[in-house]
Amino acid sequence: MWGLYFGIILIIEKLFLLKIIAKAEEKISNLEKNNKALGKILSIILSAFSHIYAMFLVLIGWVIFAFEDLSKVGVYLSSMFRLNNISFVNSEAIYYLQNYFIIIIVGIICSIPLKNIAIKTVEKIKKIKAEKTNDTANIATVVNSEEEIKKNKWTGVITGVLCVGILIISTASLVNNSFNPFLYFRF
Repeated sequence: MWGLYFGIILIIEKLFLLKIIAKAEEKISNLEKNNKALGKILSIILSAFSHIYAMFLVLIGWVIFAFEDLSKVGVYLSSMFRLNNISFVNSEAIYYLQNYFIIIIVGIICSIPLKNIAIKTVEKIKKIKAEKTNDTANIATVVNSEEEIKKNKWTGVITGVLCVGILIISTASLVNNSFNPFLYFRF
């Protein structure tokens, strides 16, 4: 069922949605020639739309396959979108926020492209330092920060430590929970 659901979504996307997005990207690139700022904003909006509709369909897919009885899916979806007068913030929501606050914060931080931000920041700092010292040769040969980061031996160590830390925290969380709602155990 899971494959059928996403297969249908992919077919619809390939047949219709990707063509619409490609046309929109073409119009944005033409607009960007005349008005670079507006073109950049529209490009960001289009990119955000692509991510939002994909995550929305994945979320709906999780709901569909979380229940063994399909009659519960409608009730759950109407609750998610507040169509049945259930308050958005209730004691259950507060309970989950309190228990999963750290996981939510870690998820938000991990979803930010920190590496790209760090590389761009290092390159800007190097460029500013080179311009302040009026070192024209150094301005022209600003070292690629991404290559420096890859060559740095600490990058691998830090990445390894972070991965092992996340593994330990995830395992501890699974062991700590008495109820494991893992989807595939129910089929």
